[in-house]
Amino acid sequence: MLDLDKFFYRIYEGWQINVFVSLVLVWLFGEYTASLGGLLCLVCLDWLTKWAVLSRQVGSFWTAWKTDVISSQGMRDGLKKIVWYCVALIVGHQLSYISIAGYSPGSVGTEVICTYLMVIEAKSILENLRDMGFKEAGPLVTMLGRKRDQITGEQSQIVTKGNGPNDR
Repeated sequence: MLDLDKFFYRIYEGWQINVFVSLVLVWLFGEYTASLGGLLCLVCLDWLTKWAVLSRQVGSFWTAWKTDVISSQGMRDGLKKIVWYCVALIVGHQLSYISIAGYSPGSVGTEVICTYLMVIEAKSILENLRDMGFKEAGPLVTMLGRKRDQITGEQSQIVTKGNGPNDR
């Protein structure tokens, strides 16, 4: 049986591995910025608040875990989201290397994508807080939804009656 303590100690002490991993991460995502750190914190908070909502619905965390309310399928869905976030951030950073007619966007692509993802995560956290019983989070959810729509240029269209252009 492999002794995991020794395995992780070797990885931790192996400076070559640390340097290689650091270089790959910097090449993929760029230098560490406060925006990336903030996004990471928001993703973790979203994950924790979602667990809190699910735990509250059934009574406790252990009950939620045992009854598969918190399941590996839900964890895989969260992992898929994180993978797509990473792909979007990598694309944003790789765009900084492109120069068109002498203009290079620099880190603007990464910052815009990171900001958009932070708005999505903040809205999700507020929705989770609202679902836990914090009714004061409701207006903030609405405001962030409007801000997201402003960023993307979309307009929420709620049809109340009929399908005519004046019925919205």
